[in-house]
Amino acid sequence: MSSTELKRSRWPAMCNLYRMEDKDWVAKWAQDAESLINLMPAYQMNPNQMGPIVRNSADGKKQLVHARWGLPSPRFALEKAAKAKAEKLAAKGKPFDLEELIRMEADRGTTNVRKLNFPHWKRWFRSAKGTPSARSGSV
Repeated sequence: MSSTELKRSRWPAMCNLYRMEDKDWVAKWAQDAESLINLMPAYQMNPNQMGPIVRNSADGKKQLVHARWGLPSPRFALEKAAKAKAEKLAAKGKPFDLEELIRMEADRGTTNVRKLNFPHWKRWFRSAKGTPSARSGSV
């Protein structure tokens, strides 16, 4: 997207806040999209809110959909939170299973995706056919 279509909010040191400036953003996003599903323009896109995303469908076509803004957290983030809980349990002398704590850890997701070459992100930026659907700077 160009800077006229989507600009970062002017709030200092804030990630993941975006402001739509172009009233024709849907038309520009939808040039290649085959389906539009109940998309309502929003002033800001914030984590865990509904917003527009472009994804590749199983047949390789682009699809513009209204979905939860963000992606699942990488495993290391869940492990870090689970290890903090494990340390507290160990300090109290209580038994724990680290793998079970990781599995039970609530995944609040992330919207701060910067390096798409990391293994965790690769699977989210491919179509069902396995072809890449996004490149760094286009998310």
